[in-house]
Amino acid sequence: MFPKLHQTTQTARKVWALARPYFQSEERWQARGLLAACVARGWRGVVMHFRGCSGMPNRLARGYSAGDTADLAHIAQLLRQREPATPLAVVGYSLGGNALLKWLGEAGSAAPVQAAVAVSVPFLLDSAARRMGRGLSRLYQHHLLHALRRSYRAKFQQRADGPVTLDELAQLRDFYAFDDRVTAPLHGYAGVDDYYARASCRPYLRHIAVPTLILHAHDDPFMLPEAIPDPAELSACTHLELSGGGGHVGFVGGRWPWRAEYWLEQRIPAFLAEQWSSRSTATASARASATRCCCPPESVAGRLWAIAVRPKLCSKSSTRCASAADSLRRHQLVRPKPMFSRTVRCGNSA
Repeated sequence: MFPKLHQTTQTARKVWALARPYFQSEERWQARGLLAACVARGWRGVVMHFRGCSGMPNRLARGYSAGDTADLAHIAQLLRQREPATPLAVVGYSLGGNALLKWLGEAGSAAPVQAAVAVSVPFLLDSAARRMGRGLSRLYQHHLLHALRRSYRAKFQQRADGPVTLDELAQLRDFYAFDDRVTAPLHGYAGVDDYYARASCRPYLRHIAVPTLILHAHDDPFMLPEAIPDPAELSACTHLELSGGGGHVGFVGGRWPWRAEYWLEQRIPAFLAEQWSSRSTATASARASATRCCCPPESVAGRLWAIAVRPKLCSKSSTRCASAADSLRRHQLVRPKPMFSRTVRCGNSA
């Protein structure tokens, strides 16, 4: 069974696809919010659920793998074949972003899309697994492992080709153990180390040939700072916006909890609109590789972070911070006085 697809019903000249990881339905707030923001611009949206992640198990023993890009490539090619002249972009969150960036690096200039956005990507799976085993992140690891074990039981209780017995599942208490005993053998890897090394997107970033925006927060609770790629690892058309605050697929601002501002629902459509504009490809590529700052919306957490560390990060780049804020204000992305920012690591223009 191929990945499950949901799509909006209106007709429009532009299409974007959202790659969703793990066991999260189209009702999740990130997908719903971004769909609404893009529909408001007159675009069509397609939500792709990876194998086994839509609530319905696939027929083969294999299921979801962070490094499997074949299904994403198939869906993108299918959309392109259906509408050859329609602009197409892909957005990926978290592990879906890892698969997206890996696929873009594998495809290079042959990727059948005009733009891409990846949010809160675990660039190195080994590093992410280590971080998930620390502190409060273990709570989320426990939550995801519970879902993984439940999915495994539902799938293999009536079949005998699983790599571990149902009784052994309780012993797999972290991602290392589960990926070593279940994910790796199901998908042809020699073990967890082989899986993490070959499935991570970071080695593929330099080969991306499509205008690509990567949004990442330095305070992501599921990533280690060492996982963030250096500028030399990025292709000329890849733009990494690294902010001080934002968490994991968060970037929520606003002065009051009941009037939250979801910055991703503004930044992602604005970037896609840039790439879909009538400007030349050369101009778009030059813009993507320009150095600027990322200034997500103001929040209480952002103000506290700014008081603590902003002088250290922006004391030598105030001009660039102001320039970035002015640019973003023209797209109505941030408040007039953003409270936190950091110099962006961007694509290598060489």
